[in-house]
Parts: sequence; C-alpha cells; structure tokens
Amino acid sequence: FDFDMIPPRKNRNSFLFTKRWGQLIREFEYLVNREVIWIPSVPFNGSQEWQNKIGEYLIANKIGLKVPDFIFSNCESDIKRFFTKHEKICLREFCSPPYSFPPIIFEHSDKIKLNNIKNSPCTFQEYIEKKYELRVVVVFDNIYPIKIHSQDSNLTKNDWRVHDDAHVKWEMTKLPEKVCNQLLQLGKQLQLNW
Repeated sequence: FDFDMIPPRKNRNSFLFTKRWGQLIREFEYLVNREVIWIPSVPFNGSQEWQNKIGEYLIANKIGLKVPDFIFSNCESDIKRFFTKHEKICLREFCSPPYSFPPIIFEHSDKIKLNNIKNSPCTFQEYIEKKYELRVVVVFDNIYPIKIHSQDSNLTKNDWRVHDDAHVKWEMTKLPEKVCNQLLQLGKQLQLNW
C-alpha cells in the first residue's frame, strides 16, 4: 500500500521515475517479437522483486520436492504451536528488498516475543541442520548443481550468501535423476528458462 502512495512533492519525481521505469520493464514483453527467449524469464517473472516464496514452496511440495515444514501466519497461537513442533525455527523474509532482512534463527529455548506478529503475516520454517548446501542453477534443460561447504566457516553456517570464499569450498556435484526431473518441472511451472 505504501509503495503505491504518491509521496510528498519533494520526492515525487524520484517516485514516478522508479514506478514508470518499473512499469515499462513489466510490460516490455509486449513491445518485442513474441518469439524472443527470455533469460531468466519474462521481466520480473522469477526475479527477486517478484519472487513468490510461499507459492513456490507449495508448488515444489506438490511436485514432490522436500521442503521444510513452514507456516505463513499472523496468528500468535498458531505460530506458538509451530514453535513447539521444532527444535529450531527460521524466520524467512518473503518480501523483496529494501523491505527484507536475512534469515533469523530461533532455538526452542529462546524467549520469543510474538506480540507484534498480529500486525502482518510472517513466514517461519523448520530449520534444517546441514552438512553442506546446494545451489542448483538450471538453464533450460541443463542442470548445474554446486555443493557449498558452508559449515566450514562460522560466517556461512546459517546462510552461505554471506560469502567467505577464502574458507568455503564450492564444487560441482551430482543430483539424483528424480530430483533433476522435479527441478525441471518446477522451472516449467514457474515459467523460468533460468
């Protein structure tokens, strides 16, 4: 709602500049030849600005990919119940920058205040302990799985995107054929070429 409100006069030009260019990019697909191949996809489809993490979890789960148990809610009692099911919980931001923050990990023993949760829904997921992380890039029907040894550095234990390249090894790996097929299916359902 705030993003669509026209700001006071002194910020109006900047606001309109951003909104108008964003709208042009959003509609760019209609201005070019329909046979164009988009990488990663049609503008904003699958981009960070238009990522639909909740829907993507549901699609991945329906396809058969294992996703962590999660809850999307602003109901304090439902979230408290979810917290009792898992030793560790991860608060995953589902908004896009600049209105987002990195994942936050809660232990079962943490005193968690949920009094502000009623103001807006949040996404919490079961935290999965890991030996390493996988970053899988799919370009059309080609799959490039990378094993990231994120547990080799305290900086990257919870989130490899912190990048401690001096201490964290990356290497090509293989995925089971079933998972590869599921990832290709996910890309098709999300209409992504990359």
